[in-house]
Amino acid sequence: MTIYDYDNDFSHYETDQETQKSLGQVWTPFHIIEQMMDKAGTVEDKNSVWYDETKTNLDPTMGAGNIVIAMLYRRIVQCGQDPVVALSNVYGVELDSKTLNYAKERIKRFMAHFTDKDLTEIINHNFVCSDIFKWDIENWKPKKSEVEEQTDVWRSLGVEV
Repeated sequence: MTIYDYDNDFSHYETDQETQKSLGQVWTPFHIIEQMMDKAGTVEDKNSVWYDETKTNLDPTMGAGNIVIAMLYRRIVQCGQDPVVALSNVYGVELDSKTLNYAKERIKRFMAHFTDKDLTEIINHNFVCSDIFKWDIENWKPKKSEVEEQTDVWRSLGVEV
């Protein structure tokens, strides 16, 4: 089976041209995504990151979810990872809320091929609407503003702000 047996929406999500232009939206075809993923490790290499269930993957500009779906396909179908564990270790950030919601629905449909568990909580946690430059990737939450950072410093010194 190929990825298209699980998800045939690659490059099919459409927004109006003005939105695409303003957000710089470009949909990456699967054959290009495969080449990109192979740079991190191939399916043939059993020591690659794709077999390691402790490794995380991030798509910082996830769009309609093409790269996320491809990463999940590689982890679950090609490398045999547990579907829930694989999903728990894949993250994405998307600037446009409509595009993000479409991607989340695709991810739910894709994951339904592998588990009947309700994955809504994981999906809502791991795939967020934000500007990637305003997102704290290490702590998986919005970054604090400069004022908030300075306020925290003053408070840590015992100063009332």
